[in-house]
Order: sequence, then structure tokens, then C-alpha cells
Amino acid sequence: MKNKLILLSLIGLMTACASHSPSSSQTTTVSNATANQTTTSNSAAATESTLPVLVEDTVIKQQMPNAILFDLYESKVNEQFMPIIAWNAGYLLKFPNAKVELQGNADDKHNSVSDEKLAMARAQNVKDVLLYMGVNDQQITIKSLGNKHLVFAKDSDGHQPRNQRVDIMYTVAAPQGYHIDKIPVVITTSTEQVVIPEPIY
Repeated sequence: MKNKLILLSLIGLMTACASHSPSSSQTTTVSNATANQTTTSNSAAATESTLPVLVEDTVIKQQMPNAILFDLYESKVNEQFMPIIAWNAGYLLKFPNAKVELQGNADDKHNSVSDEKLAMARAQNVKDVLLYMGVNDQQITIKSLGNKHLVFAKDSDGHQPRNQRVDIMYTVAAPQGYHIDKIPVVITTSTEQVVIPEPIY
């Protein structure tokens, strides 16, 4: 009798467990729903990743002073200004009909004759660099302004480094964006141009 009661109890317990466990069909339905949801999410992510990305077209303009500065009392071309000369050489080589006048300036010596000679030496040295870079001699003329064209006021010591320069002035077929603003300036979108470390203005 006791064994029968134990057996009946076990049967009842197993029946109760079976009534609370999900059926195989229910399990399959839930699994399929989860899989479908995952597939939908992955498809949405894949679609989103293949959509074109709109990027605003931003044009960066550069302003390049078209002038070469010199140290006081010096006519040697500084290395830092070579990119400006190189840019002009590239333009003159590309457009053989273009012409420039190199205008030398100087007020270092505080003497008109000495300043004129120094200004001419500066212009000649810039021309020599352009010729070395392959520019035709017929595209270049040089001129000494000495201390007659001082567009920047002197400092308290009587000097003005920005007046010690050679202006590269286009006389024929000037580049787009070229204009005179105290000194010659070129405004361009070309990434090949390099603005000098210290602005002339």
C-alpha cells in the first residue's frame, strides 16, 4: 500500500512538471521569432552601412603674399621663401606667355645709392633661382626701387623688415586671384602653394 502511494505521488509530480514546461511547438515558435528579429536587425544595419555618405564640398582658399623677404643688409634668398619662388616657377613654366617683373626693395643702408644696389642684388638673386628652376629668361625682368617704395612704416629703431623684399609682379597673363594689396598677393585653392611662416601684413 505504501509503495502504491509513493508511485501515485511520483506520477502526480511528473504530470505537474509536464503541464508547466513549454511544448516543442512553442519552443520552435519562439526560436523562429528571435531568429527573424536578429535577421531583420542585421539587414537594417547592412542597408544603413551601404547608404552613400553625403560630404559637404568645402573649398579652402589660401592667400599667398607673392613677395620674398630678406634679412637686413642681406641679398641671399632665405630657404623658407623657396616654396613661393617654386610656385611662381611652376606657373611660368606652365604658361610660357606669362611674364613677371621682380622689383627689389631695400632701406637697410639709409643711403639711396647703397639701398638701390642692395635692392638690385636681391632681385637678381630671385631671378637666378627662377632660371635655375627652368623659367625662360625672356619671361623675367628685374628692377631696383631702392628705398623709393616703402609701403610699411619703420619701427622705433628705424628699420622695417617687411621693406626688405622682392615683389614678384605679373605684367602679362597673371594667375587667377592675383592682385596688389600693398604688395602682390595670389589667392588660390591650390594645395601646392605654401604660405610663408610669418605674414607680411
